[in-house]
Amino acid sequence: MKLTSHLVLLLLGGCVFLSGCSTPPKVSDVIVTATGFRPAAAAQPRNHATMILNFTNENVIAIAFSSATHALYINGSYAGKAVSDIAIGLPPLATQTYEVTVVLENSAVVQQALAGPDQPMASYRLESVLQYSDGEDKYHLKAGGSGRVDVSGLEAAAR
Repeated sequence: MKLTSHLVLLLLGGCVFLSGCSTPPKVSDVIVTATGFRPAAAAQPRNHATMILNFTNENVIAIAFSSATHALYINGSYAGKAVSDIAIGLPPLATQTYEVTVVLENSAVVQQALAGPDQPMASYRLESVLQYSDGEDKYHLKAGGSGRVDVSGLEAAAR
């Protein structure tokens, strides 16, 4: 009997000890898509524009990202980058719209798209890296999306 009670206490103590060593829930299945562009505010540099993004959370848990970077490709060529330190909160199984400032680093790509036969529509691809943390630990989630979008809002930034 004494051995059994010691064994039970040992098992309970082990469970309590190990319960603090849980791994955070795995975050995946976030899709980032561009829905449009518009000229930047007059106070911003000439090669800046506003990119409108939809973040779709396909997880059953809410997610909060502390920052994000987005590489923008138009018709297969790198066009520019957006970096945002604005917190992004995504409810479970939902889509949220956010706006970020994109810096065009290759305006010739946009000019070619605007002069192309399908203008103002162009193919795009986003390669996004979303940062989040769990306690002291920081994580990076690669996300992105692709499709077709109206690029006429980038015209002023591409001049």
